[in-house]
Amino acid sequence: MRWVLAGMLVLAGACPHPTHASDPMQYDKALSLLGSPDTWCRGADDLARSGDAAMIVPLLRAYETRVEGGKLCLLDAMDVLGAKAASHPLYDGPGADDRRMALHLMGLFADDAHLPLLEASAGAADEAVRRQAIRSIATQVQTEAWEAAMIRLLSAEPLDARTQAVTSLGKRRTDTARAALPARLEVEPDPGLRQRIAASLAPSP
Repeated sequence: MRWVLAGMLVLAGACPHPTHASDPMQYDKALSLLGSPDTWCRGADDLARSGDAAMIVPLLRAYETRVEGGKLCLLDAMDVLGAKAASHPLYDGPGADDRRMALHLMGLFADDAHLPLLEASAGAADEAVRRQAIRSIATQVQTEAWEAAMIRLLSAEPLDARTQAVTSLGKRRTDTARAALPARLEVEPDPGLRQRIAASLAPSP
């Protein structure tokens, strides 16, 4: 799996250095260091120096652990290895968890280029994929393209996607966002979400 993913990422231009053969023992040592917050920065540094974009996945898995500890070094290592670009070939992997991890990377390393995949995945049947897409699209830079995507999500089938779109657009003060919410209010079938839209349109006290 490691080398298959590495090949995908190199072909996609996601690796800042050519992926190279390395002593498996060195990889194993660095990967083992990711098992504890006391050592994962040492492991992250070693993996960042490897230039192997396939190591983004174990770095992300360490980042996703619920164990407390400074995780900035994990983000820095993923960034060095080209995580922003790597998210797209990872999304094309064989499993739903590949897509979920790719969407998480898109949330951590925002870019307008992620928006089509995030928007499409906000309607995914797989719950973990859908929820990650919704979380990640909410954390993107609020560009015009992002706002347009959120306005389209007002019409998404999943209620949680529409709810996030209402929440995000309710904080915007652009003319397009302010026009989109009352238009959605007229056709929104969910009573709770209609109340939320109405509350977001109410004048501030």
